[in-house]
Amino acid sequence: MSSPESESGIKYDTVIDVRVMDNSHSQMIDAINFGSRVLDVGCASGVVGAHLHREMQCTVVGIDNDEKLLRIAKASKAYESLHHLDLEKAGALDEISENFDYVLLGDIVEHLRHPTLLIERLIPLVAVGGTFLISIPNVTHGSIKLGLLLNQFEYADEGILDRTHLRFFTAASAYDFVQNCGLEVTKFSRVFAPIYQQNRGESFLKLPRAIRRYVESDTESWVFQYVLSALPRVADDACGEDLYSKITPDESEIDRLRKLKFRWARQVLMSKLLAFREK
Repeated sequence: MSSPESESGIKYDTVIDVRVMDNSHSQMIDAINFGSRVLDVGCASGVVGAHLHREMQCTVVGIDNDEKLLRIAKASKAYESLHHLDLEKAGALDEISENFDYVLLGDIVEHLRHPTLLIERLIPLVAVGGTFLISIPNVTHGSIKLGLLLNQFEYADEGILDRTHLRFFTAASAYDFVQNCGLEVTKFSRVFAPIYQQNRGESFLKLPRAIRRYVESDTESWVFQYVLSALPRVADDACGEDLYSKITPDESEIDRLRKLKFRWARQVLMSKLLAFREK
């Protein structure tokens, strides 16, 4: 789930444009060093692996539980090896013995019954100084908040309310989840997306303007996903700093959100002008 809307017929597939940072794939790729060894957990059709292999000379190993998607990934010839595994089964990772500079978990943990166990099993596969890159959808996106006020909580084939999601996360719970897996979060970033998307935006207009403005004023209402970088924790005790200090948006994120809101407001204005002219 790298973006609010898929750009191909394959579920959660997307076209990668690393210039666009409001995309979890772009943010993960930006964190990876040239020539690294990467374990792509939940590699799907291999879009990320293909980019890493082609553009960054990375050696990539993929894991997925969907045979159809694995066949597509194999056809890309980007992966050193591909493994058809059920990540919920004990011993599923036994056939993988290499160490990796990066372990990617792109929108995986929300689909699992026991995601903490998976991460604990992955930690031994991380090389010294290696990094986990984890993307997680945000259940406090404005579309979810406004939908609940209209008594709507409708599952879909993809997106934040994907019908296969077993868990839902906020900024704080995503941070806590990763910390509690024996990892130390080193970077916490956001993927922004407009609150009013596709056909749902019209129903939200039924709500009082003051309520909509209140939801719009919350930065987290514009967050589609969180992307966390984390290292295996070397000490048993957690760092003594404020655990939530790392989830505060930085200036670059605030600037990206400001630009997104400007583009969104301009699109709304243009659509209103077009509607007026058509009358």
